Amino acid sequence: MTTTAFFSESGRFFGLYRMTLRRSRGYMYLLSALIAVFYPLQYALEAFKPLRADANAANLTNYHLYGFAENYTILTGLILTPIVLLAPLVLALAFNSYMHSKKAADVYHALPVTRGTLLMVHAATAMTIIAVPLAGSTLLVGVMQAIRFGPDPSHLFFLLLDLFGWLVCTFAIYAVTTFVCVCTGTVFDSFIFSGALLVAPPAVSWIGLALADSFLFGWSGGGIRVPGYLSPVTLAVMRILDGMTYGPEQGRMAAKSGVALLVWLAIGALVLLAARRLYRVRRTEIAETTASRGVLQFIVKLFGVAVCGGMAGLFTYLVQDPERAAPYTVMWTAITGLLTYLVLEAVLNRGFKTLVRRLPAGAAMTAAVTLLTLIPITGGLGYERRVPDAGGVSAVEISYNGVDGERSSVLRVKPFDNPAALQTEYIGSVLLKEPQDIDCVLSFHQRIVEQGERSADSWPEDDPYVYGYTNITYRLKNGQTVKRSYYGASVSAFLELLPLETQPEFLAQTQPAFFNRGSDVTSWTISNAYDSKYVQKSWPAADSQALFDAMQADLLARTTEEIARPQGALIANLQFLADFPPEGAERFSSSGAFAVTDKTPNTLRFLREKGVLDEIAADPVRCIAAGVVAETVFAGGSGAYIQTYNAVGVTENYAEFKALVDELRRSADTAAPAGSAEQAQSLDSSKLSLFEDPDDIQVLMQAAVPRWVYGEPVAYVTLWFDDASAGSALVPLERLPDSLRARIEHPFG
Repeated sequence: MTTTAFFSESGRFFGLYRMTLRRSRGYMYLLSALIAVFYPLQYALEAFKPLRADANAANLTNYHLYGFAENYTILTGLILTPIVLLAPLVLALAFNSYMHSKKAADVYHALPVTRGTLLMVHAATAMTIIAVPLAGSTLLVGVMQAIRFGPDPSHLFFLLLDLFGWLVCTFAIYAVTTFVCVCTGTVFDSFIFSGALLVAPPAVSWIGLALADSFLFGWSGGGIRVPGYLSPVTLAVMRILDGMTYGPEQGRMAAKSGVALLVWLAIGALVLLAARRLYRVRRTEIAETTASRGVLQFIVKLFGVAVCGGMAGLFTYLVQDPERAAPYTVMWTAITGLLTYLVLEAVLNRGFKTLVRRLPAGAAMTAAVTLLTLIPITGGLGYERRVPDAGGVSAVEISYNGVDGERSSVLRVKPFDNPAALQTEYIGSVLLKEPQDIDCVLSFHQRIVEQGERSADSWPEDDPYVYGYTNITYRLKNGQTVKRSYYGASVSAFLELLPLETQPEFLAQTQPAFFNRGSDVTSWTISNAYDSKYVQKSWPAADSQALFDAMQADLLARTTEEIARPQGALIANLQFLADFPPEGAERFSSSGAFAVTDKTPNTLRFLREKGVLDEIAADPVRCIAAGVVAETVFAGGSGAYIQTYNAVGVTENYAEFKALVDELRRSADTAAPAGSAEQAQSLDSSKLSLFEDPDDIQVLMQAAVPRWVYGEPVAYVTLWFDDASAGSALVPLERLPDSLRARIEHPFG
């Protein structure tokens, strides 16, 4: 009678809530202590740590603080996250454990409250136990942040958003676990099924993405963050990791995770309402029974087969030769998937009685997972060979900055008041809309598809492989996008992009002469063709702009053949340095380089008018020796299918190079008789030769070029002058007389 009176009418919910909260205060005390130690205490230790006497205590860069609100330490992220995420799971299992005991269920169901009210009281109690310590710790961190670094509205906003994120994620975890508790008959089954439902969806998605990245040629690798939004567990972790990004990317990540939080808030509410509805009609007889059948067990088993089978396949791929890993991946996916099903069947049914009867279902699940694994291995249902039709493409974005892309970086500069506030963003791609430019990219893509994927060392010597991560994004006229990514391509494929180097649309996005201003240039460095002598000039802004204009005209007049295999005489090399514009710039390069040849008349005329060519002239007569390294493979930069050479060769010291050549000859003499074919072959393999004849030296110097197609035979020449200076040159062997070329290819023959 006392119980009935106490919980009468509207006071039933709040009365039961207060009593349940009072009886569960131990959970709150424990969770409060753990959160306090690993959140505000860790923040205080980092924020109030002693700094150097000259350090600015209010400058956040002096502290190792992370997160959108810069409120986490590394230890907080590693320890606090699992504590908070485990709390709703533990509380849901504890508060709903009575459902899994027939005697306890009879006692609870005898209370003068509806089952729905009982379920919601436990949910409210659990969220209070979680919310109070989180809110208190967040408030404490906010106060310490304001004391140490001053009030900051943005930090306060992100602190509140962070608290909201924790509450939403824990609420969703509690709702899912409660739903499972209603559907199962034991605490063990509830724990296993809840964990599977919360972790398996993102795990399966990430495994699928990993398989696509491993086997699917051209896979763009996009969407790696999307699986993190498929579970409140991984969403909470993703928010911690997203907070470690900087710049505009951090704002985009915060917006995406904010939308995901709202979605999971709605999902959690719907799941909890569904659990309440199911609980009203739940039979007490379910308690203490195992989940031997049903949709929930089927889903958990399928997730188990997919996760374990997929992980085994990926591990096999990692330990095998990638070219032969496909059959082993499929085999171990099937074997591990079936074994996983058998283990789950035995564990969930507490024995082996049902194994034989359920084996066909396990075989079907394993077959389905294995077939899905075969999709990326066999080409992704035509994904690998699919190239958009030119008529359906409105624009294309490609991560290619041209043959000079390795010599200057294109940046986006935000406006700034002082250098300390400078923010830049690297621009690694160009957007092309002109039909002829789109055709170039399509030809490049088609060539890659036709040649297919193979190991780098299996390409022919006359068409070698060039490493260079290339992303292509087609914007179709129907509003869709097509993305492809490649780790590299052959030289012949990259040469399909060469016509872009003559197009105004492409040059305007890649060449500093088109978007830099002369007023930002601080200095010019002009060196001769061999970089053995240089001068520095600080010309007025008008002159610098005039030089940029001259370079523009010469760049627009270039032909593809002159870019790939220059035939003109190399005269000088230009380099500039520029200050970042305070007002910002959509495209900007702080430095850049330009080769001056007799095919660049406008730039050449400017330099002649300034008289700098006479200051840097190199007299071939004064060159006393040339050290040559003959190669067909050049270790250039990423995507450097057109190679340059601006470094001195094996050594800057003439005496050391000569001693090296002599040492090679002596070593060959001891290994084989002097003058024998074996000795000549041994010496020729070194690819080193030394020329001291003035006529040979002059021929080498005259054959120097600024660039050449990667993979074609070239010589890297180091020049030594009588004034102790040294220079270098890139010399294609095809530009040399046959006799001199033979002596370079067979220096001791």
